[in-house]
Parts: sequence; C-alpha cells; structure tokens
Amino acid sequence: MVLARARQFLFVREAPGNKNLGRWVEGIQRIGGTVPGQPWCACFTGFILGLWHDNKPPLKYTASCDLMLEEARAKGMLRDDPAPGALFFLLRAKHDAIHVGFVTEGITPLTFGTIEGNASDPSRPPTREGWGVFERLVTSSRARKRGAAYVYAYWWLGE
Repeated sequence: MVLARARQFLFVREAPGNKNLGRWVEGIQRIGGTVPGQPWCACFTGFILGLWHDNKPPLKYTASCDLMLEEARAKGMLRDDPAPGALFFLLRAKHDAIHVGFVTEGITPLTFGTIEGNASDPSRPPTREGWGVFERLVTSSRARKRGAAYVYAYWWLGE
C-alpha cells in the first residue's frame, strides 16, 4: 500500500535550523518544482504518489496544496470522510488548502492518523512549519465535512 512507501521516508528531517532545507528535503522540493527554503508538504505527497505509480502520479507534481486540491476536485476525487491512503487537505477556506498529507489508521469520528511531510514532531504541539516526515494523530471536531477544516482526496479514483 502507498502508506508503506510513505513510511520508508520517516527518517527525512530538515537540516539544523528548520528552514525547509536539507539534502532529502531539497530533493523532494525539486520533484515538486520548488526551490530550497519553501514549504514541501505537497512535494512530499506528490513524491510518494509518483513512486507508487512509477513516475506517473494521479495528481501532478506540485509544491502547491491549492493546485493539488483543485486538480483532485476537478477529477472528482474529493470526499467528506477520511480513508486509509487518502490525502487529507487542511483548509483555511473552501479553495485554500494550507497543508496536505496521507491519512493512515486510527479513523474515528474525531480523529485520524497521518503521515506528513513538512510536519512537526508528534510529541509536540503542531506548528505551521514542521521539520520532517512524521506520523501524527489529528484530533479535531472538524475532521468531517460539515463545517470542516478537512477534505479528503481518494486519489485512486483517478486511475
């Protein structure tokens, strides 16, 4: 499953100083089409999907959560509920995604597990800018669509 592939990269960390820099981070950023120092959560999800799909991911490589969200929307991939392997988008507004990652296990009405790039250590509170690839647990009363801050892309629907 795609989650096993994503877990292979749990070792990725930014260089000291946490400025979106580092050998692995910069390689992932290049795949997403951005430059060192920029956020890389969308780059990470695209990188993993590209590995899973032999360099032909169901969503285009991009560094933009918004572009990834809009492509998933245009392809009819968006759903209200999380599922293992789906992408989650953290939304500020309907068309403004500020973070993306993979849904893992631990799905309940208020929680779901994740694997995220440019995330913060799960032993600490989440931050706007993270420093590595981590597994986390999202706990939110807004984890479902009704007034939600999250929407989910079932990327396999585009295959």
